Amino acid sequence: MRRSFCWMLVCLWGCSHPAEGPERHRITGHVTFDGKPVPFGSVIFDPDVSAGNSGPQGAANIVNGQFDTAARGGRGASGGSTLITVTGMTKAAALEGEDPGLLFTDYQIKRDLGKEGAVIEIDVPADAGRSKAFSPRR
Repeated sequence: MRRSFCWMLVCLWGCSHPAEGPERHRITGHVTFDGKPVPFGSVIFDPDVSAGNSGPQGAANIVNGQFDTAARGGRGASGGSTLITVTGMTKAAALEGEDPGLLFTDYQIKRDLGKEGAVIEIDVPADAGRSKAFSPRR
């Protein structure tokens, strides 16, 4: 009986203390397109495996040209050498079949984000605009 009680306590403690998981870092910054703040969009942070980096993917939403992985919907990045993918839109959300007002999509850059978190500026050039055509679902 006492043994069962001890196991129950161990199980309860394990359930109440989730595993730490890989270390994540807060990344904040600004995104401009052709020199102007990007109204809405997303920034994805993937570890650059070609540079020997590994870890979890990070993400952040762009709102009025700013992003923060600690904000709602975001996830901290693993840091180090990172492939950053940015998509910019003119609208916050589109209805099914509606053009989301894409400014550009899948613009990529590589940056070393360090292992302490970072503040970065991303300037997407005008020639990156509408790199992929919108096609509504049918």
